[in-house]
Amino acid sequence: MGPCKPQQRNEPMHRHTGMHRLGDAMAAATGVALLPGCALKDTTKDLRPTTPGAAPSVASGITLPSPPGFGFIVNEIVDEAADTPMDRVERWQRKLLDLSLRNRLLNFRDTKQTLPLRCTDIGALVDALADGKTFRGLSLNDEDPIGNRTVLPEDMERIEEAFIRHVFERGQVVVPLTGQEMNNRFLTLYRRARSDMQEGGTNTLFLAAGFLRWKKTTGDPRIYRAPLLLVPVKLERRAAQSVFRIAHHEDDVQINSTLLELLKRDFDVRVPELEGGLPRDESGIDVAVIFEVMRRKVREVAGLQVVEELALSTFSFAKYLMWKDLVDRTDQLRTNRLVKHLIDGAEQAYPESQDNAPIVPEEIDRRRAPHELLIPLPADSSQLAAVVAASEGRDFILVGPPGTGKSQTITNIIAQCLGEGKTVLFVAEKSAALDVVHRRLVASGFGNAVLDLHSNKADKKSVI
Repeated sequence: MGPCKPQQRNEPMHRHTGMHRLGDAMAAATGVALLPGCALKDTTKDLRPTTPGAAPSVASGITLPSPPGFGFIVNEIVDEAADTPMDRVERWQRKLLDLSLRNRLLNFRDTKQTLPLRCTDIGALVDALADGKTFRGLSLNDEDPIGNRTVLPEDMERIEEAFIRHVFERGQVVVPLTGQEMNNRFLTLYRRARSDMQEGGTNTLFLAAGFLRWKKTTGDPRIYRAPLLLVPVKLERRAAQSVFRIAHHEDDVQINSTLLELLKRDFDVRVPELEGGLPRDESGIDVAVIFEVMRRKVREVAGLQVVEELALSTFSFAKYLMWKDLVDRTDQLRTNRLVKHLIDGAEQAYPESQDNAPIVPEEIDRRRAPHELLIPLPADSSQLAAVVAASEGRDFILVGPPGTGKSQTITNIIAQCLGEGKTVLFVAEKSAALDVVHRRLVASGFGNAVLDLHSNKADKKSVI
C-alpha cells in the first residue's frame, strides 16, 4: 500500500480534538494544523435502491411499506442549515452543552459506577484531602453499629452519626453498602478512571460534594440530583489485593458549571458568587459558604433543595469547556483563519491564495535545497510535500489509511518546524496517537524539546 499523500484542496479542515481548545493555538504558533491521523474522506456510496418496489402483500391484504435503503440511519439527526455565522455558532453551542437528563452532572443516579459515601462534615473531608490525607472505605452494612439492638429511629440516626465521626478520625469514610459491593464499585471506578486517563490524558474521577435536588416543574413527581462541588481525587492501592484509598488529585476543585447553566436557563437563577473563583478560608475551599450561597439562591424556587450528600463517580467536562470557549472567545477564535472560515464562510470553498496553493512533489527541489530539510525519518516525495507545506504555514489535510506513514510524516513535520525555531502544539483526541509521535521524536533525539502535556505522568506543577 502506498504512502499517505497530502491532499491540498479548497476545503475547510474539520478536526476532532477532545481538548477544550479548538486547536487554534497551533495554527497561530506555526501556521499549520497537525492531525494525529488522516482525515479520511468518506467515499461510501448511497446503497439505497434507485427504484425500490413495494414489499409483497401479506395474507390479510395489507401492503407493507417499502424497506428503507441502506443509506438510512435510524434516529439520524439532520442539522438545519445555518443562515448566518451567529446561527452556526449557536448550533455548535447547542451540540456541546448537554442539559438533558442523560448528563450525570444534572441527573446523578446510584449505579454500579458510583459509590455513595457518608460523612458528617463534608468540609472537613475536603480540607483533609487537600492536606494530603487519604481515606479508606468502611462498609456500614458489615460494621453495623446498631447490631441486634432495638432502638428508636432518632437514636439510630444519632448512633450512626457518632460512628461516622469516629471512623472519620481514624482515616475512614463510611460506605452504605456491603463490603463486597463496595470493593466491586471501587474496582470499577479505578479501572474506568485509569482507562480515561490513558485514553484522554485527563482525570475524570471526582468526589461529588453536596447535591441540588431539583424538579423540572413544581408538579413533577420525579426528583433529580445534580452535584454541586466536584473534588478531583484518585484511587490508590499498594498491591492488587490491597484496599483502595481515596487521595486528592492535583487538579482544582470545581463548581458544577453545567448545573449553573441549567439554573440560568430553566429557573432564571444566577449564582455569580460561584462563577469565578470559589470562596476560600484558611484551610482551602470553604465548602460551608458554598452550600449556604446555593441555599440562599434557590430558597424561593419551588422544587429546589440543597442536601449535604456525598458520592464518588466519574464525570467529563470536555464538551462544556469547548462550549465555554465558544461563548466567551468567539471573536478571539475568529483570528484563526480556519476557524474564521468555518464560522463565516463554511458554505463556500476554502479560499486559495498564492501563499496557500497546493505544493506538488515535483516542486520540492525547486523550493528547498536538500540541506534545508531537517527531517530525521525517511520520507517519499508526497510526505516531503507535506513537510514543506507545514513549514511554509499552509493549511492542508493529510490523508492516508492506517500504516501509510502518517505518524512518521507528523514527526518529520514537527522536527522541521522545531529546526526553524517554531513552537508546535500537537493535539490529539487519544493519547495513543501522541505516544507514537512522542516515541519517534525521542528516538530521533528530540526528547529534550518535547513538553508532554497529555499524560498520566504530567501534572500542573511539572508543567508550570
